[in-house]
Amino acid sequence: MSLKKYFIRYKWYYVLGILFVTLSSVFSNYQAIVVRKATNEIVYEINQQHFNQDKFFVFLLYLIGLSVLSGVFMFLMRQTIIVSSRHIEYEQKNELYEHFQKMDKQFLKMQSVGDLMNKIGEDVGRVRMFTGPAVMYLVNVIVTLISVISFMLHVSPLLTVAVLLPLPVFSFLIFRLSKKINFLSTHVQEQLSVITSFVQESISSIRLIKIHSKERFFEEKLKNNNDNYSHQFVLLGKTEALFQPLMTMMVGTGIIVTVWLGSILLAQNKIEPGNITEFVIYVYRLTWPFTALGWVSALIQRASASQKRINELLNTQPKIINTNYDTYKIDGHIRFDNVSFEYEESKMMALKNVSFEVVKGEVLGITGKVGSGKSTIFQLLLRFYDVNRGGQILIDNKDIQKHNLYWLRRHMAYVSQDAFLFNDTVLNNIIFPDRETDMQRVIDICIKVEIHDTIMSWPDQYNTMIGEKGINVSGGQRQRIALARALLKNAPILLIDDAFSALDNETEQKIIQNIKEELKNKTVIIIAQKLSVLQSLADKIMYLKEGVVTECGTPYELLKMNGEYRKIYDIQMTKTIIQYL
Repeated sequence: MSLKKYFIRYKWYYVLGILFVTLSSVFSNYQAIVVRKATNEIVYEINQQHFNQDKFFVFLLYLIGLSVLSGVFMFLMRQTIIVSSRHIEYEQKNELYEHFQKMDKQFLKMQSVGDLMNKIGEDVGRVRMFTGPAVMYLVNVIVTLISVISFMLHVSPLLTVAVLLPLPVFSFLIFRLSKKINFLSTHVQEQLSVITSFVQESISSIRLIKIHSKERFFEEKLKNNNDNYSHQFVLLGKTEALFQPLMTMMVGTGIIVTVWLGSILLAQNKIEPGNITEFVIYVYRLTWPFTALGWVSALIQRASASQKRINELLNTQPKIINTNYDTYKIDGHIRFDNVSFEYEESKMMALKNVSFEVVKGEVLGITGKVGSGKSTIFQLLLRFYDVNRGGQILIDNKDIQKHNLYWLRRHMAYVSQDAFLFNDTVLNNIIFPDRETDMQRVIDICIKVEIHDTIMSWPDQYNTMIGEKGINVSGGQRQRIALARALLKNAPILLIDDAFSALDNETEQKIIQNIKEELKNKTVIIIAQKLSVLQSLADKIMYLKEGVVTECGTPYELLKMNGEYRKIYDIQMTKTIIQYL
């Protein structure tokens, strides 16, 4: 996706901006002509031994008027070009964020969060520097060069050539210096990102660091990163220190040439005294264009690289595509028909010919060892992935890929293993995303999942801040808040992925008894390692081993089989009995 569409959309902003740049530059250049006339008048008045203050008051008014006009048009220039660049930045960020949300889980797993953040932050910012300041200053440079050199040539071609001759050399040196500064600035920013990421990770894992007494190790690591950053920053400072002296030499050389050659031409009556002061102003006016060429060139190069990265992302299309935008009733009848699935990134066969059926009002329990494919079933039901090695998933006797993806997900409630919580209040985490929920309903649900009394014991109760990723609450509290959020959604399909793992047996059984009424008339699938949960809630249980269904039946039937399920059940029950002794 190129920037062409944005330039077309805001073309009148840029057209007016170019006009305002031109007028601002012309009015600014005319000040030199007024200064020339004032200088000539001063010389004449001195020779005549007469001084008329009224004339110089008029010159002063001219200069003030030209400065005001130049400033007004400069203001209008920024209000068009710079404002349009901000609009483009706003639209690009929205476009990128919208694209992020469309992308499938496989793509997001392969991407670094930091890299995605850099694209929407750093890269879009660099593009804005091109669509705003770079365009504005480039036009300013071109207009200033053309107008100033035209005025200079009109006065004296010889003096113009003499003044311009050293400027390209200084411009080249400044360009090389600017390139070096940009290079070092990039390294400084990269090192700063390393430090920021390290500090963020350290703060997030501060408990683990303290538990293992690794404070000194992390302090040393941060010190090394800071030393590297300090070295790069000092080098950048030394390089930047050369910039101003080089600028001063550039201006000074132009002024020396102007005064020296101007004096000779004045003595030969080829120019007027005011032309020397006029040329000095022109030298100052030319300093910025010759300096800015290198800076603008660097901005364009950086923006080009950033836009290329943005385009690569926008041109990447999601593999999970929605083709249906209808709305309709979803009962929640789920059927897996010989489903096989392989993760493309790892080439791991997660499911092999898995078949099962869950009807409305039924609870299916799924268990098995780690890596047996349990969570993959939820990934496929939520369409984070599509079946890729055969078979079909049907919901209400309709292929899942033919359903309205967003409508289907709206009718599913999901409790994930990690029970993610936002850095927000307890209430907002529970009612997410429905902010219109009745408070009494929230309280009733929280009572059923045994979290209400805990919340009421906190100082701010339901307005207590959770903290980033739920850092302020325990694992069990986090799971119960996430479970309350899922039940509050009241969706016809409920998927619970090991949401009781952090709970003690007593709390677990209380919740199970409390939520049975909530599970009626829903299609419920529960993944659990604790078989006591499945024994109490599930109508039928499926045991997975290496992606294959090896045992299936009611809780009673699985116990009678004396298979893998019975072995695990006996071990867990023995541990439970020992704990109570």
